[in-house]
Amino acid sequence: MRRLAGLIVVATAAIIGAASAQEGPAANGLYRDGLPAVLEQAEKTGFVAAPEFRDAYGRAGAPRMVVFWMRPLGEATSTPRVTRDHTTGVAVVGAASSGATAASVGGFSQTRERSVGLLVDVPPDPLAPSSSRAAEAAFTDALLQSGVRMVDRTAIIRLQGGDAADPRVAETTALKDAADVLVEITASGGGGPDQLIYAIRATRVADGTVLASTVVEEEELRQAMTYEASASGGYHPTLTPRALGRLLAGRLQTLLAARW
Repeated sequence: MRRLAGLIVVATAAIIGAASAQEGPAANGLYRDGLPAVLEQAEKTGFVAAPEFRDAYGRAGAPRMVVFWMRPLGEATSTPRVTRDHTTGVAVVGAASSGATAASVGGFSQTRERSVGLLVDVPPDPLAPSSSRAAEAAFTDALLQSGVRMVDRTAIIRLQGGDAADPRVAETTALKDAADVLVEITASGGGGPDQLIYAIRATRVADGTVLASTVVEEEELRQAMTYEASASGGYHPTLTPRALGRLLAGRLQTLLAARW
């Protein structure tokens, strides 16, 4: 028994000695280069508003915000409009702007509602469609969680600017009546989400005063990265759409809190 205990002590000492001898890059190589000793949490469950933002937002009168995601105001866009076709018997009472009509037989009357878009150029979004939608949702959700009164861009254009032939005129008209602060988020560059340059701009709708303007580049984007498991094994740093949206929202809030 004593002999067995002695062998265990010797083996333990040998393992400790071998571990202490492997220091520096060689030891790290056993666990993949660049991997932190303790992995960060993949995603935080909630968004924490920037310090002083809630108080500053209240002092500013809780302005209504509308977000233009991945395109600035004034760029051409496709604005959906709802039109109606109404037929009574075989006589066409009303027709959609496209010229199409609804068929009817005898005294049967029907009303058909359709969505018609204005065919104009739409600026490209450097993010993949699914990633862009997820990042926009995270950005908007972060503002909502911070108590911001949000205005839906598409809804106000349909309700208040739908009669304008030019979508840019429709947007401008709708914004003046329904929103107080216009927030524009754009991106430029090439590569993945962590390689782009994001521009944030907040403008007071009433007089065009710029309330916040900045860019978020690679250094800040790296700070928002988390480690996720890869299909081939191990972990790799990733900028998730939700982390991106929250980062941009937090940056905007910091600037607005300082301004207000």
